[in-house]
Amino acid sequence: MIKKAFIYDKHQCFQDWLSRLAFYKEELAILKEQLIEIANKKIGTKQMDDVDLFFRKFIDYRAQIELLINEIKINDHQLSLASLAGSISNEIQIEVDKNEEASMRTFESNFANLRQEYNRFVAQFL
Repeated sequence: MIKKAFIYDKHQCFQDWLSRLAFYKEELAILKEQLIEIANKKIGTKQMDDVDLFFRKFIDYRAQIELLINEIKINDHQLSLASLAGSISNEIQIEVDKNEEASMRTFESNFANLRQEYNRFVAQFL
């Protein structure tokens, strides 16, 4: 069974995802600044290793965000082209790619886990 959606609905979904990814991007910047403050304190070797680990994770997550943003923008552009190629009507339906939704859900779940792990780490310094 192929799930279908209206182009406008899928476009709105893409816009929502882009907004959420922008939020995660901002949150990473805030967490990074907080991590810099922790790194500037006199901390032990183990904690400094953890700081380094989180810096690397933040870089990885930022790259994932950029990749998802690019994929979403490409897919949204393809939607625009599909609507122009058909009619300008909102009645056009498209097949929904479940991988897109799964990628976003997986990213958000992993980001929530990162945030929890980071909060436990930061609690040591409060």
